[in-house]
Amino acid sequence: MMSKKQDKSVKFHSEINRIFKPIKKVQFLAMVLVTVVSLLRFLMVIETQKTVDSISTGSMELLKIQLVKSMLVVVLFFLTNCIFQYVHRNLQYNSHYILIKGLFRISLMKDSSFYEKFESSVILSMIKEDSKFISDWKSFGVIVVFGNIMSVFLIFAIMSTYSIMLTIANVIVILLCFIFTHYISNAIGRKTYDLQISNTCINKKLIDYLDGIKDIRQHKKENFFWRKLTYFIDNDTNKHSREYSKYFSIYMSVFALLSMVLPIISILIGAFLILNGQLTVGKLMGVYMLVGSLQEPVMEIPDFFNRRKQAIAIQDKIAPLLQEIKKESFDGKVGSLEELTFESKEYVFEDGKRVLQNVNFTLHKGGTVLVKGESGKGKTSLLNLLSKFYSTDTQAVKIKYNDIPIKSIPAYLYYEHVLQAQQIPYIFNDYSIGRGILERRYR
Repeated sequence: MMSKKQDKSVKFHSEINRIFKPIKKVQFLAMVLVTVVSLLRFLMVIETQKTVDSISTGSMELLKIQLVKSMLVVVLFFLTNCIFQYVHRNLQYNSHYILIKGLFRISLMKDSSFYEKFESSVILSMIKEDSKFISDWKSFGVIVVFGNIMSVFLIFAIMSTYSIMLTIANVIVILLCFIFTHYISNAIGRKTYDLQISNTCINKKLIDYLDGIKDIRQHKKENFFWRKLTYFIDNDTNKHSREYSKYFSIYMSVFALLSMVLPIISILIGAFLILNGQLTVGKLMGVYMLVGSLQEPVMEIPDFFNRRKQAIAIQDKIAPLLQEIKKESFDGKVGSLEELTFESKEYVFEDGKRVLQNVNFTLHKGGTVLVKGESGKGKTSLLNLLSKFYSTDTQAVKIKYNDIPIKSIPAYLYYEHVLQAQQIPYIFNDYSIGRGILERRYR
């Protein structure tokens, strides 16, 4: 279930809003198009009703005029809907990539302490998997809810011109369905969130196990790790999946019931009104078509409002990525290295492990320092501290570059003078840095 912290969140982070700001114009266009499509859809209903009722007049001329008007509305509806569907789907698919680009840019600006806390697999999940819920709502979710609310308003407005009794009966049924589907949608939302968390855990476990495949094979622990993953999937992921399936089956059953019962109720009431001369056959057909159009809003409005809750809950999950980046300000000058001073009483990791106890030295320009020590005593940690890959906040460690504390020197300035050669060189599966430099030079 979602935590209390998640429940308290009611709006999207300013950084999320900033990322989606460029698509506002496209969203506005989509809302205009969905308005036109809805108007044309219900205009088709009205024209169909008039066409059917014109048959009873016996006037072929009137019937021909109504048929031409109906066909014209159908053609306009088809063409407008094609444009809307293109804009809608393009917005749906591209918005997630916009968010991925935005979140990746934020991740590149994070300081080294962020990468100390979170593994690359967790950051990947934040950027690509978890963000899908947010992009779905922020891009087309708003448009879907807007279009469906407008459709409900238009449906009952048109229906009330045909019959108040039929309108009241349908309003009562629809309100009951709204309440029930809202409850079911909330339950589906909770299970969707639980499944998302569980799938993230599966991804992390798989990456951990595959990264250590050499040790697993050498120690003949294949079955052990297979059983560990199987146990987690069977007792966590599948449990949430079964709950999700249960609620979703009820949700779809309500939809099936609505699609059958509501039209039947409308026809029975309409037949009674026709016999009493209070309704025409054409208007009953119009009511039938309008009732059929109610099924989609009844299911989608609660569902998408619940998706908004899911998106905000997921936003809390990626909160570390969205936290404001500290702006580095530096008024001094950073010249070439003259001396580098390191003073450490001790460095303490989050798990309580202590290294670099009482280590002090000064490295002068042109000098050499030999660092020796047993495995696990902090040699790599020392290099990471000197490279600003580890944070010295809350640590009994002081590092100075030319008598300037390195934590006060912005990374982009510091790395102009201090670089670390990695123990294991990483080759990016992309074009070379040299090629990139040439491209920038001749762009």
